[in-house]
Amino acid sequence: GAIGVAMNAFFIKQDSPEQLIKQIVNLCAKARKGGLLALENEKIKNPYLARGIRMAVDGIEPQEIIQTMRIELNSLLKRHETGQKVFRFMGSTAPSMGMIGTLIGLVQMLRQLDDPSSIGPAMAVALLTTFYGAVMAYLIFIPIAEKLEDRTKNERILLEIIINGIDGITKGINQNILEDKLMAFLAPKMRKRK
Repeated sequence: GAIGVAMNAFFIKQDSPEQLIKQIVNLCAKARKGGLLALENEKIKNPYLARGIRMAVDGIEPQEIIQTMRIELNSLLKRHETGQKVFRFMGSTAPSMGMIGTLIGLVQMLRQLDDPSSIGPAMAVALLTTFYGAVMAYLIFIPIAEKLEDRTKNERILLEIIINGIDGITKGINQNILEDKLMAFLAPKMRKRK
């Protein structure tokens, strides 16, 4: 669920787009030289790229590969969006929950007005719930939602690079042309041609 998506956002390292492009261009060069079967024993860490190459080596039609990979991309984006929504909702409701705790604490305090020594601790509890609500929202839930959003944007770019790379490999285009095409996904300052 949402907790798993958040854990992945913080603990699973994403591939570098530059390294991914370099790997795809190398795969393209090998495929042009020895055919798609030359890629059969390639060690590919990225599971998405590995699946695409495996489908190509298995002789699946290029448009079928792209369609399958797009379905996977869309389902990944929906899962990430769900995780973001959960944390945004938690971030927007945490201050309200803190205020509800404050109201409950104030009611408890007012019930004990006949004992002045209990007013201080009851007031402290009442105010702490507001503090906890704000801390949970602004230091935990909203930053997680923003991290998930950034992670999703980066992952979308990586998957688009892979989809376009697989498309180029299966069509047998020149690796230099493919590299130029894939580099277009990167910001201009990140584009370094080898």
